[in-house]
Amino acid sequence: MTGYPLVMHILAFLLALWAAPSTAHVGMPDTTDVLPVQPGSDPKGQLLLAQVVFRHGARTPLQNTYWPGTQWTSCPDKFPTWLNLSLYDPDNKKVTPVITDATSPKLPGGCRMGRLTSNGYNMAVKLGQLLRDRYIDRYKLIPSSYRSDSILAYSTAIQRTVATSQGVLYGLYPDPAAAAPAAAAAAAAATATIRVAVRNESREIMY
Repeated sequence: MTGYPLVMHILAFLLALWAAPSTAHVGMPDTTDVLPVQPGSDPKGQLLLAQVVFRHGARTPLQNTYWPGTQWTSCPDKFPTWLNLSLYDPDNKKVTPVITDATSPKLPGGCRMGRLTSNGYNMAVKLGQLLRDRYIDRYKLIPSSYRSDSILAYSTAIQRTVATSQGVLYGLYPDPAAAAPAAAAAAAAATATIRVAVRNESREIMY
């Protein structure tokens, strides 16, 4: 089943952007195709940072009382991507973050409660593609290939939010092998590792 309303947990995805020199700060643009300040249009201004905040994609229910008789089957453990996410706790980098709902109860059909669905992952990929079109192709504010000094990804310690961040990053940085010449495809397809900050639940401020 798809299209279940998006709920609660929030992801923050911080994109460090550059343009021309200033003290001005421009946040996430509205739904139009025009940034409040065009990159390079103000000789006294420099766009330093853009923050994109979004919720997770469509998920399975958190209770077994909805849609009786439904078989919840579209929630793979792994979604298609060439990226490798490396989770870390920004407050204690020696500790590997723990996903808090890794063993949530199962629903009829086999999916666990609160899991990102295939449809939810596709939503995330489409958002990443939109961000690529806007910030890379159109405004050229971030590099066309992943660089650790250009992006900070942040997620809550919930499976659906971590998986959503993977989908957005996959849409933002699609597999380079798909467009590379055959001779360079093997090198271009090397797995990219992107670090994602995930705080311990007791220190989480995103929900």
